[in-house]
Amino acid sequence: MGSERIPVLNDATDYGLWKKEVNIWVLGTQAKEAQQAARLIGFMSGKAHEAAIQILPAELGTVAKLTSELDKLFLKDDTQSLFQAIEEFEQYNRSKEDTIDDYIRGFEQRYKRLKSLREDKDAYEDGIKAFKLLHQASLTSEQKRLIRATTETLTYDGMVKALKRTFGDGSGIISSTSNDQGKNANPYFSAASSSGIKIKEEPVFYTKDSYHSSSSASDRSGYCSSGSDKRNQHSSTSDGEKDDEENVLYFQG
Repeated sequence: MGSERIPVLNDATDYGLWKKEVNIWVLGTQAKEAQQAARLIGFMSGKAHEAAIQILPAELGTVAKLTSELDKLFLKDDTQSLFQAIEEFEQYNRSKEDTIDDYIRGFEQRYKRLKSLREDKDAYEDGIKAFKLLHQASLTSEQKRLIRATTETLTYDGMVKALKRTFGDGSGIISSTSNDQGKNANPYFSAASSSGIKIKEEPVFYTKDSYHSSSSASDRSGYCSSGSDKRNQHSSTSDGEKDDEENVLYFQG
């Protein structure tokens, strides 16, 4: 009995969660029923302790009597607790350090907290909850489109499965940057590169015709080399330059 963990109640404690912990503690404690309330008071501080010691020992009785008196003090603050729970849930977003699995756990913990303050009533319709799970996951626009394309019905369970299937297990293929430009914005490229898949790249050769069809040679990357060095040795400078232009090879890696 000396090693059992007794729920602590102070000014920083969530009263609703404390009551749930007390209910579990009552089921497992070896303390007699008449002693349980007194033991709980010994682990209180702040306004909870001040209220509890005002109860006459003869009236203290059981844990139920103690919590009924404390309800008068704490339950009037439930509205403020609900405001706080909604705010915490609405402002929760996946950080760049979190895997998608960590994010989903945090999302569900905050929603359960909000739901408990509503007497276990859902705060959001299932489809809205699914949308919020996706919206607050800090994904790029391309990654969101990928999830939407693979989601047939907008349900919370379906959204959880889609996110875990695509980005789960700490794969690290999601990027929390809001920049949708470049390869990192492409979910297919991100998935391939992070999983060790190599993307084959081959050189592209441009002939004179394809080069001159572009708007500007400066838009292409590469280098130029003469294809008729020997012939240029027997021609004038101007003729050589003309031949070089006609036989130029543009290479882009």
